[in-house]
Amino acid sequence: MRPGTGSHAKDTLAFELAQCDIISGRPHLRRFASAPWDAFRVKNLLPSLFGEATMPQYVIEREIPGAGNLSDAELQAVARKSVGVLKELGPDIKWLHSYVTGDKVYCVYLAPDEETVREHARRGGFPANRISAVRRMIDPGTAN
Repeated sequence: MRPGTGSHAKDTLAFELAQCDIISGRPHLRRFASAPWDAFRVKNLLPSLFGEATMPQYVIEREIPGAGNLSDAELQAVARKSVGVLKELGPDIKWLHSYVTGDKVYCVYLAPDEETVREHARRGGFPANRISAVRRMIDPGTAN
């Protein structure tokens, strides 16, 4: 096997990325990319290097009046309902996290398509007022 191919190459890349994560809290993918915006593309393709399929990411805007005033118990009940529906739908959809504001909740999901996200909302009885596919991600490192 020539250098840079096969499972050894995957292990080496995984180790290098893990090292970056430990040092900085996030991988320094720019060394694997030719332009700043390529870092996001590379980041999203990394799972496929290890045999996993990548899924599109979506931001779901849910209009829920008074969401910011929900108690911990109420938020826990909503989360449990969502997780139950996710289990019914299977591994094709994943809830990453949500941001609760005054009258809205912004949820971030991985799913194969927008329809799967809508089905989760329908089964859970959650509003899904707007579903936006994430095209790119930037952070303070993008400025460098």
